[in-house]
Amino acid sequence: MQNLLKITLPDEAICREIMLSLGYLKNKVNFLELVLILPYSEVKKLKNWEIIEKALLYRAGFIDEKDGLPKDFDFSLKMDKTSEEVTTFLERKIFLRR
Repeated sequence: MQNLLKITLPDEAICREIMLSLGYLKNKVNFLELVLILPYSEVKKLKNWEIIEKALLYRAGFIDEKDGLPKDFDFSLKMDKTSEEVTTFLERKIFLRR
């Protein structure tokens, strides 16, 4: 956390740590990727929980629905199936080293 605070604001650092802790063993990297493509500074601009939830689901690649998201929302940032495959591969490599 101390290193993270050197490169980002406290609110962003806390958000990243929370998202990372929400990810269970097989998807920590996915949660970290999600918080990197939907940072707290962007979440703060969203008006209510329904829009925040929709933004998270869109960026995670679970939905394609864009209605209700802000006009200036960057729709080019979205996780895809490759992310899960890469995560699984990396986790296997990490376990093999232990």
